[in-house]
Amino acid sequence: MDPVKRYIKSHTTWAFRSAVRRAQWEWDISRRHQRSLKKMRRLALHFPVKLNLGSGPNVRPGWLNIDLFHPAADVQLDLREPWPLPDGSVSFIYSEHMFEHFEFQEEVPHLLSESLRVLHPAGVFDVGKLAKLPAMPGS
Repeated sequence: MDPVKRYIKSHTTWAFRSAVRRAQWEWDISRRHQRSLKKMRRLALHFPVKLNLGSGPNVRPGWLNIDLFHPAADVQLDLREPWPLPDGSVSFIYSEHMFEHFEFQEEVPHLLSESLRVLHPAGVFDVGKLAKLPAMPGS
């Protein structure tokens, strides 16, 4: 083992090292989020927009595909932060296998309130898996 690692391990606790790793992880997430905020300002979005939250490799053409870690997504936003979209600017929000990655009592209420804020009054919020997305009226 590297002498520096051995020294750190012998002079710190597992909990301390875990907290440092978590801080590094959050720093990386923050950097991704900040880069995507700049990218969002450059995107020529036509409102209302359709959101594909937690898109992973399943990007949908014509949608704003958001995934924190997958490079195929249009932007890598931290959805625990305020969303950089105007109120009522989204016609459709789709999310598949995303909510289980968030803390239920602290983070999910924020996700739901931001979804409600950006969703157009006649918009659709779909969580789950669909074999085929329905056609949107007027699209």
